[in-house]
Amino acid sequence: MERALLFAASLVLVSLFALIKGGAPERSAATLYLSAYGLSAMATQWTGSDYFGVQWVILGVDFILFLALVVLACMANRYWGLWAASFQLIAVIAHLAVVLFPQIGAQAYAIALLVWSYAMLPLLAAATYRHQRRLREFGDDPAWVA
Repeated sequence: MERALLFAASLVLVSLFALIKGGAPERSAATLYLSAYGLSAMATQWTGSDYFGVQWVILGVDFILFLALVVLACMANRYWGLWAASFQLIAVIAHLAVVLFPQIGAQAYAIALLVWSYAMLPLLAAATYRHQRRLREFGDDPAWVA
């Protein structure tokens, strides 16, 4: 429970940083992350997630987040979106691994999903910092590919 609270607090802080200081791609990613977290939390409450077996609703949320991050990566004038989409793809693959190999333990399943969620936070924080740095250096930072 303590780790869940630490993650939630980190997510909120990094997302606020991105929403306040980031460009449009960073703000979009923060909104996507917060939405996915909220939907996953509701799904966990609804289904009583214990990671014994495939978490189908969370798989759906993770897959939609992956697709949204792919679109963001294709449209944004940034490279970090490719990393974010890749991290999310690994989470989706973790779900699919449990579909194919149901004997995978609950702890391994949970860790395989959660580690990539943690990796996305410093990525978004660094992206937001770099956006601010480009604004200071160049006065402009185009958000989207023309």
